[in-house]
Amino acid sequence: MSSEGKKILDRIFNLVDRINPAQVKITKDVLAEVQRSLGIHGGFNSPHEGYAIIKEELDELWADIKSQRPSKHMYHEAKQIAAMAMVMMLECEKWKKEEEV
Repeated sequence: MSSEGKKILDRIFNLVDRINPAQVKITKDVLAEVQRSLGIHGGFNSPHEGYAIIKEELDELWADIKSQRPSKHMYHEAKQIAAMAMVMMLECEKWKKEEEV
């Protein structure tokens, strides 16, 4: 992740401290997952890849729901869905700039 991206995420972490404690935890968990994922995998190579990854995470959440797994498993999958949606949004901004060139 670029230093500018890290600075933006750090500012977001600081801003969310003013929100409901549960919302703060959730937001920080999602942002940490975004950072972790981007650090390991980078962004998406295409919109199709982004869709496939989000769908995979959604399918995993659905499997947890159907099998009545503990809520901590569902929380983890929901966190990954939210994080991948944020990565997709970041990529959309990048792709939009590329389209304008």
